[in-house]
Amino acid sequence: MARIVATLHAANVFHKDLYLCHFFVDMDRTADPLPSLTLIDLHRTQEHRLWPDRWRWKDLGQLLFSTRGVPGINDRDILRFWALYRRRLALRRPGWQARMIQMKADRYFSHNN
Repeated sequence: MARIVATLHAANVFHKDLYLCHFFVDMDRTADPLPSLTLIDLHRTQEHRLWPDRWRWKDLGQLLFSTRGVPGINDRDILRFWALYRRRLALRRPGWQARMIQMKADRYFSHNN
């Protein structure tokens, strides 16, 4: 998942609706060590060369928000995603970026509860 999202974002392409439910897992391949994972609902996907951080925070905030309360997803999984994602993009100031993403996720949470 981190590889898919990082590949999009490295090209300044953003999903704009990046919730966990927009990843499709091929249930016929769940026994494989690496089951098939596909990003779906790409109709809002768009390239944004200006202010890519804003769109990154939106996408990752939505994804983080959508993992809250999902059985089987824990803090370690989230940290592993973040480590892989930020390494692929060589993000500047990753701590600050993480805070902005967390703020977006918190905003989505307060808006939806």
